[in-house]
Amino acid sequence: MSHRLSKVFLTSLLVLVSGYAQAGETVNGRLGYRAYFGGLAAADMMTIVTLTPLNYRVSTNSRSTGFLDYLLPFTSRTFGRGSVIDPKNGDRGFILDSVFRGKWQEIRLEYSGGGAPRVSINPAIPIEDRDPVPHNLRSATFDPISAFITIALQKDAGSVCSGTLPVFNGKTRADITLSHTGHEALKANNYSVFSGPAEKCEARYRTLAGGYKKSWLRRDEPPPVIHFWIAPIGPLGSWAPVRLQAEIARASIVVHLTQATTGNVNRLGLQRKSSVRGGSLINRDNTTNAIMGAK
Repeated sequence: MSHRLSKVFLTSLLVLVSGYAQAGETVNGRLGYRAYFGGLAAADMMTIVTLTPLNYRVSTNSRSTGFLDYLLPFTSRTFGRGSVIDPKNGDRGFILDSVFRGKWQEIRLEYSGGGAPRVSINPAIPIEDRDPVPHNLRSATFDPISAFITIALQKDAGSVCSGTLPVFNGKTRADITLSHTGHEALKANNYSVFSGPAEKCEARYRTLAGGYKKSWLRRDEPPPVIHFWIAPIGPLGSWAPVRLQAEIARASIVVHLTQATTGNVNRLGLQRKSSVRGGSLINRDNTTNAIMGAK
């Protein structure tokens, strides 16, 4: 189940920052999420994005909580860097450092241009767990974070939630297909800090190679369809996921936004707090934290 939660959490990066950084400025974003499995708290994630006029840097930290921390404990850290001018063909790097049930693994991808990346996996994946992804399927791919940055840099919700991305994460080669499915007004509650209008989208995964051989049903189950809601946040109207939901055979996975901070750093290095547009964010004590008034 931790693999499914990881896919849901990674989808939250799809639309983290949507506007290009203004000349001479750095856009920073920090988003916190909590995942629930069958209504019970299961995992937390914090994502930090720095976007300059030329480059991006993204880091995430996630870990199991509650009952999942007892049954299937995991921690995961990812880091990605690359060009915002050409996220797919520019030089870029991706690192995934994870511990699952006490077993550590690190995956590093280094892309130079649009060819296949240089891959380092430590310790190596046993052949009885996964078949290696063929070299031809690794070429002309996105790593997970550069894929999400590419989508995030789109101008509107229809562009954000459309198209198919070829993604290679070091273990698996998959196609991620996005589509826009409508609009919905969300309300803040004890789980989520967001309230306001949001765009509803969905992501579908299709594994092409490298799938796990030892699922609970002794075959590679397709990952769930992930429904996610996005809203404009920040001085550039940057899209951010405010809710995610996936239905699996045993229960629902729901991810709520628990924290959102965005801002610009100008040429003098001074932080400028952003306003949030389109809805409102509340603190855990239900007091208003930021009012989103469309400009």
